[in-house]
Amino acid sequence: MKRTFLYLSILFILPLIFLGCAQNTGDNPEGDTGGDNGYGVLAPSTTQGGDGGTDALLGTWRHDNGPGDYETATFNSDGTMEYKYYVDYALDDESHGTYSASETDLYIDFISGPSYTVAYAITGSYLTIDWDGDIIEYYLID
Repeated sequence: MKRTFLYLSILFILPLIFLGCAQNTGDNPEGDTGGDNGYGVLAPSTTQGGDGGTDALLGTWRHDNGPGDYETATFNSDGTMEYKYYVDYALDDESHGTYSASETDLYIDFISGPSYTVAYAITGSYLTIDWDGDIIEYYLID
């Protein structure tokens, strides 16, 4: 149960706390701290893969929480994914799992933790996730 709460906190709650406090200190080259269409509004995806969205997710996405604190999510073509959380530029936590996606929903199943279904959209090089009304935006880095 503690591990489930840890994953939930790391993936979705902590980024929200820092979202409003993010500063452009070099961690976020675009200076973005919110969704393309404003907070609470998830834009429809404008980039979709041929299989309903999975191809568009491929690569490594980053969300900045504050100076030196950020997270990355890497989606691989074989359906595996990796989540990493950094504090002061040092790796603090790491999780692995599998994923699949439809045009609007992303399904994540961590190997040693819980499963999640979240709404998502990809617009250009930005991945926006709607976690029960809380909008988290990642940008593509690889």
